[in-house]
Amino acid sequence: AEVAAMLRKRREEQAARRAAQEAAAKAAIAAAAAKEEQRKRELQAAIEAERRRYEAEQKKAAEDAAALVEARRQAEEEERRKREEEEKEARAREAELAKGLQKRRAEQAARRAAQEAAAKAAIARGLQAEAQIKKEREEVFLAEQRRIEAQNIAKEVAQMVETVSSKNSVPGSEEFQEVMHALKRFEDQQRKQEERLARELMAKEAEEAAQMAVVIQSKDTVCSSQEFEKVLQVLQRIDEAQREKEQREEEQREEEQRQQQQRQQERLLATEHQQVFSCLPDVHLPA
Repeated sequence: AEVAAMLRKRREEQAARRAAQEAAAKAAIAAAAAKEEQRKRELQAAIEAERRRYEAEQKKAAEDAAALVEARRQAEEEERRKREEEEKEARAREAELAKGLQKRRAEQAARRAAQEAAAKAAIARGLQAEAQIKKEREEVFLAEQRRIEAQNIAKEVAQMVETVSSKNSVPGSEEFQEVMHALKRFEDQQRKQEERLARELMAKEAEEAAQMAVVIQSKDTVCSSQEFEKVLQVLQRIDEAQREKEQREEEQREEEQRQQQQRQQERLLATEHQQVFSCLPDVHLPA
């Protein structure tokens, strides 16, 4: 009976220990399950938070991209408006420059025409004065030459007459024949001289008439004198040099305008690229 009681007591103790162990195991299992459930809930919350953060970043990236597109559109619109205004101002400046250039050319042409007219008038007056002076000098010179020749002829004739009278020469004598030949030579010489003077006077008058023949046609004075032709050639060379200078200035202005437009386009492209790259956001997506 004691042995049976001991065995029963031992079995009861073993059953109690097993029950306690089972209860402890169940409690540990329950705690582990609760801990695992807590960890699952925390992980789910972390996943949900990460998902919300990712969605927020995606939404912000989309908003930034939309803002970038809108900013780019506005920048392009503003740039287009500025470009149109600048082109309009450039066209206005070009029109103003063209008008000023045309006005300046007209003024230069008027000044050149006035200068040419004044120069031609001065040249004509100078030629007239020079021709008049030459004419007066030649007339004085010819008159003096005729007077001297007449005096010489008179002296020689008087000497011959005196010689004939002193020698009592009669017609047919050698001295008288010599005097007659001398008189004939003097008459021939005087006639030739008068003819030569007449030819020179006619040639001089013809030359003066040619020099003074001034024809006014469309503000251009044409004269056949060599001096005036030289002056006209000089004026033509001056006019050609002025036209070449104006042409070079026009080509230089066109080249400067072209280079300015090219530099302006390069600046616009550089500004546009800088604006685009400065507006790009730094988006970091999760791995």
